[in-house]
Amino acid sequence: MLSIYRPIESSRVTQVFGANGVCTQMMDNGVFPIRPFRTTPKQGGVCPWGYKEFYPLTGMKGHNGVDRAAWVGEPIYHSANFDGIAHLETDKDGGIGVDIVSVKNVLNCTEGTCKAMHRVKKRFWHCSKVLVTEGQLVKMGDLIALAGNTGASTGVHVHDATKWCADDGGAVHRDNGYLGAFDDSAYYKDEFVRDVIQQKEKMLLPEGCPVQKGEVPLDWGQKFNKFLFWITK
Repeated sequence: MLSIYRPIESSRVTQVFGANGVCTQMMDNGVFPIRPFRTTPKQGGVCPWGYKEFYPLTGMKGHNGVDRAAWVGEPIYHSANFDGIAHLETDKDGGIGVDIVSVKNVLNCTEGTCKAMHRVKKRFWHCSKVLVTEGQLVKMGDLIALAGNTGASTGVHVHDATKWCADDGGAVHRDNGYLGAFDDSAYYKDEFVRDVIQQKEKMLLPEGCPVQKGEVPLDWGQKFNKFLFWITK
């Protein structure tokens, strides 16, 4: 059974799957967006003058993941209960991310009449730095990246998406309106993945044995960014 947890300690969601809360600036002709994308949140539910809804311009019905507010450099962990292979990704707008592709089929397809078992991949985007290498085997709870504000982004956050994929990690069902992503809320548990790992380790240890803290140590820069995030949220 697929289970997905929160990939970062911060818990505030800024945009859910299927939402249309982001706008991008258009050229003077009003037909084509300026590239790289210049995105901004909607104001009072509408786009500012000179902007249009972002997702329809990219061929999507709406947002194809969940956005979680983060602080610069916040550790991101692989948050699903499958082993996966890391694939490093970038885009022409400067976005940096990583896909974790399941090593085997983990979920029955729900697109249209498709019922076959599929591989899936977790995608984490807008990173400031990726900490795994191409082709690396990754397990649930492994540290994979640091949060940032790269690419088409309106602020520091983690774009957390789940996509159907082929054996090589390539997206399938890209015509579903979300470029192959799907709403994973039925499999999601709002628990920080490192806390889940820590609790499992505690259950395996003899009573009284200490359990290591779930998060990795932070450097002074990360501690400062975390402090600023929490006092301004």
